[in-house]
Amino acid sequence: MCLMVFAIQAHPQFPFVFGGNRDEFYRRPTEPAHWWTAGDVAIWGGRDLEAGGTWLAIDRGGRLAAVTNVRDPGAARGARSRGGLVTGFFEGGLAPRTYLEEVAARADEFSPFNLLVADLRSGPECLFLSSTDRRILEPGPGIHALSNATLDAPWPKVTRIKEGLRGLLSRPEGLEALELESRLFDLLRNRERAPDPDLPATGVPLEWERALSAIHIETPDYGTRSSAVILLDGAGGIRHQERGFAPPA
Repeated sequence: MCLMVFAIQAHPQFPFVFGGNRDEFYRRPTEPAHWWTAGDVAIWGGRDLEAGGTWLAIDRGGRLAAVTNVRDPGAARGARSRGGLVTGFFEGGLAPRTYLEEVAARADEFSPFNLLVADLRSGPECLFLSSTDRRILEPGPGIHALSNATLDAPWPKVTRIKEGLRGLLSRPEGLEALELESRLFDLLRNRERAPDPDLPATGVPLEWERALSAIHIETPDYGTRSSAVILLDGAGGIRHQERGFAPPA
């Protein structure tokens, strides 16, 4: 993924809320979200047909993993696909912290990444690792987001999506899952670009910084390929949906 927002214990009806966009070149072959197998575990998520992994997945027990790249044009390219970090969480069956400790020890095998793993039916327990410092963080209750920098880095798109989700969850009771899902998908479809003075400086040309500053990205060759929403309700039920997008005409 290239943008994710999630809320932990921020609403009485929904202990965990997740939304994310996957941005990629349109030419990269991809399967939309469906049930498939990582090792011996059935997982729901899209599939990268070039390298075989995925950017986001969840299993029937409520274990979730999602990855973004870190935007660093000068970084060395890893030998292994970052999508394997997501499938590896399910294949190994390790607890979230144990898995991240194992990944941190071999982070150099991958291009720079951010990795979120969670056990939604245990707390939920949610942990985060960035290869830039290899520290394991436990995001506390509240609303968090990240794109291609550190957790909660104040990029315009990160700030905008956090504020949007905070607004959706501001109604303490009576929020229907279908309404929350639909409105979160709407937030993830925001094509507004940030003004130049607010753009981060990440080492890519200015035109790219402008295009990548939108929550939903559209360029002729690269853009938001899909959005996903995952909701955990107070009874332990999990709802997950994905919407795919074709290249702009």
